[in-house]
Amino acid sequence: MTSPPPLHRFARLLGTLSLAGCAIVTDSSDTPGVALEIVASMNSADSVPAGITVTTQQVAVRGTFSTPCVSYGVTAGARQTGQRLEITLSGRRNGELCALAIGYYTYTATVPSLPSGSTQVIVRHRIEDANWPVATVLDTTVVVP
Repeated sequence: MTSPPPLHRFARLLGTLSLAGCAIVTDSSDTPGVALEIVASMNSADSVPAGITVTTQQVAVRGTFSTPCVSYGVTAGARQTGQRLEITLSGRRNGELCALAIGYYTYTATVPSLPSGSTQVIVRHRIEDANWPVATVLDTTVVVP
């Protein structure tokens, strides 16, 4: 079976977009962009509790992401489904060596261009290459002005 001509794919995408209604539409997978600022530390005293700041059409979450050792890279992604925004921070070890100390990564993850109104915000931490469970660190409803 051959793939449809590009014009047909565009028409199919346009139909999908028109069905989205008031939901934030960033691409076909409903994945808004996330700006991530992160500072690494080996000191638990540098940890901050999970929190959220809401401004006009954006949400910023702040917290500390812990890893099994200090040689980890941390990324962030988001998914918007209706009035629900899920932000997931993921850690993966960089290289073969793992210094035997817990890594603490203080972060601010900002998701811009949100629609006004009530939004449930869920923040999860996931270690991709260790046997640590996914942790939900924040689950709250906010009003985006």
